[in-house]
Amino acid sequence: MSERKAQPRPPLLEWVVGGAGAVLFFAILAVLIVTGLQDASRPPSIHVDIARVSAIEGGYVLEFIARNESETTAADVAIVAELQAGADVQQGEARFDYLPPRSARRGGFFFESDPRQGALELRAEAYNEP
Repeated sequence: MSERKAQPRPPLLEWVVGGAGAVLFFAILAVLIVTGLQDASRPPSIHVDIARVSAIEGGYVLEFIARNESETTAADVAIVAELQAGADVQQGEARFDYLPPRSARRGGFFFESDPRQGALELRAEAYNEP
């Protein structure tokens, strides 16, 4: 007859590490499933805010932040600024190649007149689907 040696039981630390790995795996899997099930057919929601206005040699620079507050990616995003200072109207356009979901990009416009003193319109005007 052959003798069989009793197999030692795995240490408690192995069980704890294995359990933590399983919990982490299923948490990541749940996040991926929820993200995949979200409605990606909604259009991007792009909001443009003024970050600051600075005087520079020969004029002013208006720095802005464009935020995509949706779960949809936007490509070739056009941001337009229009400043009416008295009878003078100054316009500018900035473009971002790519604005991912829940992200922000910074940019700026150069003006001859102070944007704080005139009627300023700052908006997202167009985008493309990537």
